[in-house]
Parts: sequence; C-alpha cells; structure tokens
Amino acid sequence: MKSINEINNLLKYDLLHTEGTMLEVLGTRIGAILKLAIVLSLPFLIVACSSSSENVIPTNPDMSQFENGYHDYGIGFEAEKDYSNIIAFTEFETYTPDFELINITVKNENPGKGFYFYMIPFLEKMEDGEWIRLNYDTPLLSNESNWGFCGIEGDKTSQFSTRTAILSDFLIDKPSTGDYRAVVFVGATIIYAPFKIIK
Repeated sequence: MKSINEINNLLKYDLLHTEGTMLEVLGTRIGAILKLAIVLSLPFLIVACSSSSENVIPTNPDMSQFENGYHDYGIGFEAEKDYSNIIAFTEFETYTPDFELINITVKNENPGKGFYFYMIPFLEKMEDGEWIRLNYDTPLLSNESNWGFCGIEGDKTSQFSTRTAILSDFLIDKPSTGDYRAVVFVGATIIYAPFKIIK
C-alpha cells in the first residue's frame, strides 16, 4: 500500500513535469489544499477503492460554463477558441494489467494559446464494438473545482501542455487485456488518448 505522501505526489499536478508550462488552477489555490486535505483525512478510501464492489461510473463534468465561448484567463493569457487544436496521448502505447498509473499529456498544437481542461481523466474499454466507461472511484470527483487552465503569461510562441494521470488504485475492477482510451475534457470538447493493455 502506498503512503499518503506517495498518493499525494501522484495526484498533484507538478509544474516541473508539464513540459515547460505553468498550470493555473481556476479560482484560487484552495483546490490544491482541498485535494491534500481529502487525501490526508480519508486514507481509508484509498484502501477501499481497489476492493469496493460499488459501481462508480463517472459522468461527464459540467461544461456549461463554456457554452458562450472561452474567455481569456487573465491579463497576459490568451485562451484558445478552437479546441480541435488540442490532442492527448499516453506516455506509452501499451501497458500491463498491473500498471500503477498512466500518464496522459494534453497539448495544444496552436502556439501561444492557453486552454481549459478538467484535471480528472476517465477510462473506457472497447467491449463488443462499444466503448464502455469503467468504474473509477477517486475522492477528487467530489471536488467541484477540478477545472484548470494551462498557459504561460505573455508567452505567444510555445505550444502549451500539461499532464494528468489515471491511477490504478482508483479502478474498482482490475483491468484486463484489450483496447482502452483515456477520456479527457478540454473546454466543451472531449478528446481521447488510446492505448492497449497487454499481458
């Protein structure tokens, strides 16, 4: 079993691993403090997640705030308007069923444009020709402030990117071999990062 510090290090969004980008969480930095508080105060949930039989199928986050377009995050930040420029991909193309986490890079190929993204990716598996969303029970789902903005103030030349992850500790059912995809929410758009689980 992982220590609380190890779990927290996997959950937090480390600025040193965002390929030179700066992550600004919407609102205040209270979101990060709340996430730490959840992990510290509810360690029993972390243990129970892997053995729970309760179905926790995550639903899409509320994207209604983007219905009327994308506002600039603040002075010096220019927000992307065309989210077809944003891609997502996993660190590796294949994983084994005993993976610990799957790192996902979310990148805007349009230089100088920051973008809004949901910090929790979901996981789907191809079964009988249909993508099925898997049980993923993370305490972060109860936090309504999971939207972030990726960009660097005043930078108009970089392709901004950030990283998030799927942690196996929060998967209720152990993954088996097959075709999978991480589901990533960017603004009002859903993008996917496909990968395989092999023996």
